[in-house]
Amino acid sequence: TSLKPKNVFEIGANFGQDAACLMKGFALKPKDIYVFEPHPALIKSIKDNFEFNAFDYVLSNINATVVFNAINLEKKSNNGISSLRTHRLVNKNKFNKIHKNSWRMDRFMSNYHISNIDFLKIDVEGCNFEVLEGFGKKLNNVNSIHIESEHKEIWKGQKLWMDIKTYLEKYNFENIYFKRYLDQSNSFWIKKRYLQHR
Repeated sequence: TSLKPKNVFEIGANFGQDAACLMKGFALKPKDIYVFEPHPALIKSIKDNFEFNAFDYVLSNINATVVFNAINLEKKSNNGISSLRTHRLVNKNKFNKIHKNSWRMDRFMSNYHISNIDFLKIDVEGCNFEVLEGFGKKLNNVNSIHIESEHKEIWKGQKLWMDIKTYLEKYNFENIYFKRYLDQSNSFWIKKRYLQHR
């Protein structure tokens, strides 16, 4: 492709490990990296270990105060399954309900004067579609997206792969990588104008 990323946005950053790899891979600086992680312990770890632009917001399709299900790390659970939604298989006692601010990304981009996003990574456990909706028309200002999707309902009431696929194609993204593992998949999308077709 002809796209050379100058910034990275990661929504659902966990400990910041993927953002760190992307920063190194694209030869960027910490100031070029924006991460979003609402879990209190995880965002603290990011701020303690990296100089990224780090925010503890929930990203969704609404601007409001929401109830966030934060996994209890002391119970040796999967540290990457916090969500706005309820997990269908994991006992609810493993989560702590906390109140967080939810932002739409079009609001964030306007408030922080972000004109475009070159590389966007979204992994927010059953709410990936709502994050995309939260961009509104500013999804036109995103150049590439790596996103996790589910192929059956793992989180109660969630949208699935075909919903995400249809939505991204509407905004002129083309899928250039797809890998499914059990009931989840990772896919990479890029705006068609950056693809060099033969």
